Amino acid sequence: PDFESKWTSLRAYPESSSGCSAVWSATVTGLKPRVRYFYRVSGAAAEGRVWSDSFTLRGGPSTSRDQFKFAYFASNGLDTSAQSPLASDVLAQIRQGGYPLVLGGGGYALSREAIASGVATDADAAVLAWKRQASPVIANSIFAPALGDTEVGTYANTENAADYAEFMASPAGSSAPNPSYSYDFGGVHFVALHAPGLGSVHPLTTEGAAALAWLDADLAAARASGARWLVVYMHSDLFSSERGDAVTLSVRKGLGAILQRHGV
Repeated sequence: PDFESKWTSLRAYPESSSGCSAVWSATVTGLKPRVRYFYRVSGAAAEGRVWSDSFTLRGGPSTSRDQFKFAYFASNGLDTSAQSPLASDVLAQIRQGGYPLVLGGGGYALSREAIASGVATDADAAVLAWKRQASPVIANSIFAPALGDTEVGTYANTENAADYAEFMASPAGSSAPNPSYSYDFGGVHFVALHAPGLGSVHPLTTEGAAALAWLDADLAAARASGARWLVVYMHSDLFSSERGDAVTLSVRKGLGAILQRHGV
């Protein structure tokens, strides 16, 4: 806590997450609501133990009725690339807002555009550069992302879910048929819906039908348990300046009916 000078030490253990078997995790318990905590990470090196910078996290609300604020961003990309000239400015505004919870909507490194602009040599370099660029936000808030079409292995830029595995640990006992997951924060139930493309939530595909059935059951359970608000977020957009095709209209009906039924 920021009013104490003594550090508590925890050992991290490797776990498997999103196709990556080398994610080191530690569970911190007993945190107090609305208290700011400092944390840092250490690892072994030839010269001995090496420490990261210190970062901060703030505990969530004390009751389900307290107010809090959260931010959502997507399609960020690397600063100075042609596609993302304001990437750092967006992150700076989120950082200044002091949001305890930040939702990611996919399109993080946008490595294909970064490589084309000459700000990264390959996808691995772009992902690493984006994590450094975004660290003032994602290291100082609870970061809960969904994946976009640029983070799945079928996309041309060769990014995949394992590149972001440290952010994608699903809640224990999750029954989601894909990387979707849900969680509660301050009386609000959030669902990070895996929809890198609309086919993932299309009611007439096997994958989409399973995803929508899980979402329907998850929202029903959250509403029954007294969730004050229900928030669903994902990467693909159902309404935009682009023309909607038959796929978009089908997903609007299938997904929209679930959202309306549960009062999302």
